[in-house]
Amino acid sequence: MPLYEGIGLINEKHPVVLDIGTVYTKAGFAGETSCRCIVPSRIRDKESPTGWRNLRDYKDSSDLYQMFVEFLQFLYCK
Repeated sequence: MPLYEGIGLINEKHPVVLDIGTVYTKAGFAGETSCRCIVPSRIRDKESPTGWRNLRDYKDSSDLYQMFVEFLQFLYCK
């Protein structure tokens, strides 16, 4: 059982809302009046000269999928 489930009033799990745009991504919880964070829609890429790669710069569908997975891991875990 995660820690947050056992704490007093925090028994409900609220759905996460993601608005993934070409430049910025907004994230928050359903029912709130504003988003919790606004982050650039990009991932780290060691091969890129800038060190970053935008989500719109993908080669094929499998590349887009891999970038999307890395981006979601960044949003939820960092």
